[in-house]
Amino acid sequence: MNRTSALMKVAQVIVMIAWTSSPALAAETPKLSVINPFVPIGTSATFTITGAPGSSFAAILSTQPAEVPLGARGTLFLKPGTTTTFASGTIGGDGSAPVQLAIPNSSSLNGVIFYVQALVTTSGQSRFTNAVPIRAQSKPAADPRVPLAIAAAPDGTKAYVAHQLDGSVTVIDAAADVKMADLPVGPSARAIPHRAMDVAVDPEGRHAFIANAAAAALTIIDVATDSVAAQFPVPKGCRRIAFDFSVSPKRVYVTNEVTNSILVITETTPGSFGNLDPIPLQGLGPGPIAVLPNGLLMVGHRTTLELEVVDPDAAPGSGTVARIPLPKNLPVDIAVSGGEALVPTFTVIGMGGPDGVNQVLRVDLSSYQVTGALFDDQGTDYKRVAVNGTFTAVVASGSGVVLLADSSTDRLLDRVDVGETGSGSPTATPRDAVFIGRTKLYVVDHFRDTVRPVFLGSGPPFALGPEIALAHSGLPRLPLSGQLSPAEEGEWFFRSVQFFNGGPFNPNPVTCQTCHTDGASDNITVGRQPQPMFGLGSTGPYFWQGTSTNLLGIIRGTFTHHGKIGGTIMNNADFRMQSFLSTFAAPTSVYLGPNGVMSSAAQAGKALFEGAGGCTTCHAAPNFIPLPPNPLTISGGVGTGLAPVNVPTLRGVWATAPYLHDGRAATLREVFLHDAPADVHSNLTQGFTDAELDQLVAYLNSL
Repeated sequence: MNRTSALMKVAQVIVMIAWTSSPALAAETPKLSVINPFVPIGTSATFTITGAPGSSFAAILSTQPAEVPLGARGTLFLKPGTTTTFASGTIGGDGSAPVQLAIPNSSSLNGVIFYVQALVTTSGQSRFTNAVPIRAQSKPAADPRVPLAIAAAPDGTKAYVAHQLDGSVTVIDAAADVKMADLPVGPSARAIPHRAMDVAVDPEGRHAFIANAAAAALTIIDVATDSVAAQFPVPKGCRRIAFDFSVSPKRVYVTNEVTNSILVITETTPGSFGNLDPIPLQGLGPGPIAVLPNGLLMVGHRTTLELEVVDPDAAPGSGTVARIPLPKNLPVDIAVSGGEALVPTFTVIGMGGPDGVNQVLRVDLSSYQVTGALFDDQGTDYKRVAVNGTFTAVVASGSGVVLLADSSTDRLLDRVDVGETGSGSPTATPRDAVFIGRTKLYVVDHFRDTVRPVFLGSGPPFALGPEIALAHSGLPRLPLSGQLSPAEEGEWFFRSVQFFNGGPFNPNPVTCQTCHTDGASDNITVGRQPQPMFGLGSTGPYFWQGTSTNLLGIIRGTFTHHGKIGGTIMNNADFRMQSFLSTFAAPTSVYLGPNGVMSSAAQAGKALFEGAGGCTTCHAAPNFIPLPPNPLTISGGVGTGLAPVNVPTLRGVWATAPYLHDGRAATLREVFLHDAPADVHSNLTQGFTDAELDQLVAYLNSL
């Protein structure tokens, strides 16, 4: 059964409608809910329609969302002309009507999202319910979900958590601190290192926007009903979101690494979204973005290690106002506090010396100069910073704490351990935080699949609320509990200072993720560029000179070299981490088209790579490294003379800029132009036209 016929069968399925004659529990506004929005193919989705007893209803579905205001009838959240009525009936005496929708057992439906809504008629008056997304999938929903981003409605009533692994969003009742709903919104982004999903709610609290690097769409959710209002088409590779609603039309800014630009989304009329021309950037690898008080934009670049200030209204190509170099700092977030920007980073000290300093840089917004730093080594792996006018919160993922400071004085008030309490308990892995008004902070935990409330009404010390479990199991996902696999335990050690015997209040300066965020090079280059860790089980030898063939030995050497706490490796952490690293797969490229198809330029580049370019001499598929027994390395006197370095895999090379062993090439194109014609790469591509070089880069970006 192909996808089209499968979709038609969904529209024709027989639905089961049931109700009881319990006492009336009339609902003023009809509502639609679903028991499980992640529906294995060959099973059924069960919905409940609530409303006034005796009301008639029609249930409709579509695969295309929309937002069409219809006055007193409410809002249609399905695209007109694409809807199918699949059920009708009457709401029972208890004010509800269960409805089942069968999903055909067809693999072509795997990943398809259906949007379901109901029209309820009471006493001749019809009104639409909210719309509910469900996703057909080949397997039942399972943990982990990997929550990485959180945002809150301005009125503090709701929070939205974006999950990287299952491409969904959880809605939290921020008053009661309970989970309300799960909304599948896109494909999994777990295979995209450094490219977590982002979520942001506009300043008016009308829409939540979700960016997913693996998706060719920006999901837009109506906050009032938690219905998907649009899947707005964008290039893959979207990273972070910011808003400027002080201009007309109101703008949503989205950084995109594939186009190396800022996308500009507008809402021309309520529920109707459009776009302006993208804003090109001079720096490379755009990620975090913030709107400055004067309307300019500040973007952090992970490839060229800098901040770029851009005028969004300038003529194309002339918008860059300033470039602020951060030669030893990777900017991971930006928040505006008064007249300065706060930028969490890890500052590299140097090879052979101290590892470096975790700090939040202060950037003056009048001079665009770095004027100092805050919170030096008060935690490990700073990932996010949030400001609400009273407090500044810095998320220190590796040490499991959130730093809370006075926004007016920058005085550190508390280091809040957001994980377990008690000696020897596993550290948390917080990744993002958002203020709920001025009296509460929500902290999302990457590994535990939870949100932790921190109450700010009194303190310090500030009190913690019970974790809000987001996992499908309904329980926090706990390391060192005996419930997880060795590879899962190894991932936690990879991200935690506890591998180095550190803890929330005795943090080691680094974790493994400091330099290898999600296994890719993190652009921290001081003489040597960390190699990507994709396919470590089959891409030895290791290190830039290929001096080691023993992955377990490398892990133990890392403990000795980077551990500042002392002691010995505990809890078999080395073996568990080896298990994790041995299964670390290369990422899926954001440059591939639908269904993983290469572009025509990439296909032409493949022919060059395998033919005239001579690239397969050193980069043989499937791992794109030299074949044994002659790996391209100077270890033990072995070498081909082409380069005195160990050749890393080209799988996922699109995600690991800059390039070469010392990071001297910011782009793949620069690799072929570097030190011509002496360098092997430029020598092999001598005579290539600009178009052929572009084709070769397109192929490499597809790996």
